[in-house]
Amino acid sequence: MVCVVICCFVARKVEFHRLSLILKNLEKHSTTALVPQFILLGTTEALVEDGLTKLFHAHVAKSMWSFVDSYIELVNGIGKLLIPVVLGFGGSWIQESIDTSHLDRFYLVLGILNAALLLVYAYYSFRYTYKEISPEDASQLALV
Repeated sequence: MVCVVICCFVARKVEFHRLSLILKNLEKHSTTALVPQFILLGTTEALVEDGLTKLFHAHVAKSMWSFVDSYIELVNGIGKLLIPVVLGFGGSWIQESIDTSHLDRFYLVLGILNAALLLVYAYYSFRYTYKEISPEDASQLALV
């Protein structure tokens, strides 16, 4: 999840730089500026798929492990459903021409949204106690 946040902010910086070159009428577009963004994107994709598989295996019975691909598709589908929410913030940012669009703002909103979701994830991951006996459960077991 950290890579996703970094990837969004790197994409914003690349797009901001590209737009500033267009405004200065410097028509040199270099694809090498996109290399860090795509390296981060590929790394993120690999980490997310492996992480979701490990998460699924840690929380479901072994007999259900065959559904891991369906679970990954579900999580990715939920993420794709958030795209209209982000577009609702700035529907005017995406124009017919990429040179008149403000994709830097779009990437900034995505980065902020992902950072917020990272904080929510961190909060719940520290509060969640799986496969451990919580104090409430221990008192219930002592009564039995």
